[in-house]
Amino acid sequence: MFITDVYIAAKLSNLPYNEQIREARKLKNWLQKDLGEKLGVCLSYISKVENGKEVLSIDLAKKISKVLAPYINKTAFIRKVLEKKGVKEEDIYFFKHLIAKIKKFLKKA
Repeated sequence: MFITDVYIAAKLSNLPYNEQIREARKLKNWLQKDLGEKLGVCLSYISKVENGKEVLSIDLAKKISKVLAPYINKTAFIRKVLEKKGVKEEDIYFFKHLIAKIKKFLKKA
């Protein structure tokens, strides 16, 4: 990953997640059809997502962050998707720490 990629990812992370998708897709010189094929979804679904008419599933958000790397910061991107779904920041924080505690407990067991 180059410094310019990190800079672009940081700039894009300030955008709503649907705009991040559109801009990252364009940086890769892909059409909506190309992105849809890589994700296994149809062009009309990509169009709805990019236009803010469809909210992504978490699984698809993960795939998108992987496919559009390095232009999308996975953590920031998924956080924006969760916010769009109505998950509050404090809930994200709570579950993140709960999972960390469970993992630590399981390592000891």
